[in-house]
Amino acid sequence: MSEKKINIRTATSSDCKDVYVWRSDPISLSMSFNNSIPSYVEHTNWFNSSLNNADRKLYIGEVSSTKIGVCRFDCNKKNGTVEVSINLNPNCRGHGFSKRFLASSIQFFQNIQQNDLLARIKPENVASLKVFKSVGFQ
Repeated sequence: MSEKKINIRTATSSDCKDVYVWRSDPISLSMSFNNSIPSYVEHTNWFNSSLNNADRKLYIGEVSSTKIGVCRFDCNKKNGTVEVSINLNPNCRGHGFSKRFLASSIQFFQNIQQNDLLARIKPENVASLKVFKSVGFQ
């Protein structure tokens, strides 16, 4: 499955539950800067707000009919930068998707707008550090 094409699409309200499940995963929580699990209602409010926020883009990666993760782009109009983050479906970790998913999401985003990209990653999140470096982050 890892060599199949990753399709990138804009997230929709039907992705809310999947993103919540991925966000609530213990590994995702430990690598996140916000370690609390929101209630599903709080998450739904955040997710719907994100879908309607012109300064935030949420993309879903899919291989065949499997959702492999979410990539978020937060635009900062004051300094012209965009913060990038990804979270993989826990069932898709370790299958070689991360680098291709991140690179494909960035390409999809940059077809819409060009900005300097940045990522905040915990030093202990070695896997994410490697993935972001592999696509050109320093």
